[in-house]
Amino acid sequence: GASSHATFQDLVIHHTNRTGFAASTASAVYTDLTVRRVEIYDTGRDTSECFVFGCTSNRCQVHDSTIELNYCHDIVDTMTNYGVGIVVNTGSYST
Repeated sequence: GASSHATFQDLVIHHTNRTGFAASTASAVYTDLTVRRVEIYDTGRDTSECFVFGCTSNRCQVHDSTIELNYCHDIVDTMTNYGVGIVVNTGSYST
């Protein structure tokens, strides 16, 4: 579901086999999130993404949020040679 006025700080996320951190539930609106000094690595072969904010086709939004000083590494899927650090999808703003 949606979140607002939430802080995620000084975390290490690894070996998830999916996206490390996602604010992307359909129909949700996420407001005033702070994601600071979060390290993500080894997200596995499913998506090879560290952070996803918002949904494709504007199905959910993240706005008025702070994303800073994060560290994303070792996420590339060796089978597809694909890996993405931070995704901010259409409809999200002021992040």
